Amino acid sequence: MYNGIYSATSDSDAFSAAGSIIELQVPANVQIEILRAWVGPAEGADPVAEVQEISLYVNDAVATGGTGLTEQELRGSLDATSSVVALAAPTIGATPVDLMFDAFHVQNGWLYLPVPEERVRIAGGTTNDNVGLRFPVAPDASMTFSYGMIWAELG
Repeated sequence: MYNGIYSATSDSDAFSAAGSIIELQVPANVQIEILRAWVGPAEGADPVAEVQEISLYVNDAVATGGTGLTEQELRGSLDATSSVVALAAPTIGATPVDLMFDAFHVQNGWLYLPVPEERVRIAGGTTNDNVGLRFPVAPDASMTFSYGMIWAELG
């Protein structure tokens, strides 16, 4: 059973270097499942025709900096709000562990929509209790992307 389903999104951020796109920091005594994640060209952006590498990572060290994202409740909850901290474009705290490595054509965007058996589950207060998306290599040119993650908190 889920306590609630939440999203954190950003509609227009420029990226020109390798690094984190979005990170969810899961506090102790909380478990989440990643239901969906995406990255695509922002409205009005003119992305170059290139293939960009992307990875879904976990990390033991919390990211720093970045911009706090406002989480939105998507489905009724036993909790008033999500206890997860969502950051846009933070500095990764330590060497990430890539759970999934992929690539996508920038003009098409990227979507992670796992079947239930493949959903990444993160337990807060344990090793690798932060999860996020990152560009392991820099884009060929600065580009503006929209992105986000949807997760469920388990009860």
